[in-house]
Amino acid sequence: TNNVDWIGGFFQSEISSGPATAYAMFGYSTIKYKHTNHFKAADTLADGSPDLNSGEFVLESDQIDGIQVKGGYSYRADENFTLFGNAGYVSNVPILDAVINDQVSELIPDPQNEKITSLEAGVHFDDKKGLSHLKLSGYYTMWNERTVTNNEYDLEGNEGLIVITGMDATYAGVE
Repeated sequence: TNNVDWIGGFFQSEISSGPATAYAMFGYSTIKYKHTNHFKAADTLADGSPDLNSGEFVLESDQIDGIQVKGGYSYRADENFTLFGNAGYVSNVPILDAVINDQVSELIPDPQNEKITSLEAGVHFDDKKGLSHLKLSGYYTMWNERTVTNNEYDLEGNEGLIVITGMDATYAGVE
């Protein structure tokens, strides 16, 4: 049995003055994972055999915190065109599989938050007659310390969990 104890919240603010609008947000979350193996004893005897009177085996992770910060600005140049830009940063808490290997009831050492930094800028065009709406934007995102987990099987059919950490990726484009 796996439990995910998670709580979080965010604060967001926006201010407008004439053709300009700015916003900012901050979010915080904290998570703790717990794994109970109902088929494994909590303790072993001196001879290495399971102590059947010791209860079920339980693992708990440390509390892991994450944050989100984002801000943006838009400017209405005229009745048809609006320019915009925003930037953000996320320290994303790892998923359960990157913290606890529940197949063998072990904590994964030193789980790391994924770190995502993003930038976006562009222009909106709105035809006031309602005939057309266009948006052109460019984005650049750096996703660092990414973690991927996958269940794999060996040649004898034994299942195992593969955890790959520390991957970095960059995404950029125009839409």
